[in-house]
Amino acid sequence: MIKHTDSVKAGLYCAFTSAVFSALMAPSSYGASGIDGLWDILDDTGTLDTTLHIYQRGDTHQFEGKAVILHRPQDQGAICSGCSGERYNQPIKGMIVLENMEKSPKRNAWYGRVLDPESGKTYSARLVSTNDNNALELCVYIATDRFCLSRQTWTRSKFTLPEG
Repeated sequence: MIKHTDSVKAGLYCAFTSAVFSALMAPSSYGASGIDGLWDILDDTGTLDTTLHIYQRGDTHQFEGKAVILHRPQDQGAICSGCSGERYNQPIKGMIVLENMEKSPKRNAWYGRVLDPESGKTYSARLVSTNDNNALELCVYIATDRFCLSRQTWTRSKFTLPEG
């Protein structure tokens, strides 16, 4: 025989389980990936540097990111003089600096390449989204993502996508 307190516990358990399941199955308000949208990047001094727009590339499972706002006055009109190929001497604003980001089926992370527009070098990159989808942890690495050469935390931007 079930006591009254047992039925209350069972009801609470069912309500809790239902809420957790609903939260896990609900689509993200930021899109299915959790990484798409606008992200603010701070420089080494903590000053807002760049806003990056991450979006899905066509019908692929890959994402790329474009520098859409350069916030520092000294960066207005900046070009990628250290870049090679089609990026050489091209404006950094509008440049794709994050490419071929694809979600790992085994890990809660996206892997691809990131360009450092100041040096023109590209590196392997890993992005991990926080549970609330309001921050991305970037790890830049060479051989393995177990040893990051550089780490940054990008935060979801409050800016809107500029026209054009």
